[in-house]
Amino acid sequence: MHTWRFVAIVLVLVLLAGCETVAPGVSPLAVPQDGELPPAEIPASVELSGPGIAAIVSLIVSLALMYVPSFNAWWSEFIYKRETLAATGFVVALALVGLHYLGAIDLALGAFGWPVIWRVLSVWLAYAGTGQLIYTGKRSLAG
Repeated sequence: MHTWRFVAIVLVLVLLAGCETVAPGVSPLAVPQDGELPPAEIPASVELSGPGIAAIVSLIVSLALMYVPSFNAWWSEFIYKRETLAATGFVVALALVGLHYLGAIDLALGAFGWPVIWRVLSVWLAYAGTGQLIYTGKRSLAG
């Protein structure tokens, strides 16, 4: 196991040693041979979709339940963990759709119909999947 780590570290060091020094934020692989940098377009903002927002909320909630002592003590004694996480994911999904129809955020939803129901389901699945990923990651690191 340690041999593979050593090999990986050596490969990274060799690759870094062969790179040219360029301006910060520019990949050495992106520098053309003539030395001139092409104009780079940097997005002015980051746009998140409904599932992306739900995943971030789930990440924050899961980490708070694991590592904030008062939340962790309450959560450890709580009986209905799965049901509560499923319900909070559904509430987050409905809140995002509600904020969309109130005009606070734009999720590119049309009139209410099956696409909106599918978006609610995908947001709920993103919330549940991120929570499960954090839980599984913690268990695999602990044991």
